Amino acid sequence: MTDCTASLSLGRSAARTGFVTRLAAMAAARLRHWKNRRELSVLLEMDDSMLKDIGLTRGDVHHALSLPLDENPATALSRVRR
Repeated sequence: MTDCTASLSLGRSAARTGFVTRLAAMAAARLRHWKNRRELSVLLEMDDSMLKDIGLTRGDVHHALSLPLDENPATALSRVRR
């Protein structure tokens, strides 16, 4: 194997590793967002006065849960919390 071929092979390996790392990070983020959605859905079981006590409205919770799957609903709720 020439130096050029070895270098090319190492570059491909590094690129593949980077791709796998990014893919794993994306999968972990999606899983975290899914878990947050599941946990935040419990807020819908609270009455309006309980939600008000923690600085939220029912509409805030519905909005956060309706966001695209690649967005974290917990982050959205923390922004609107009064």
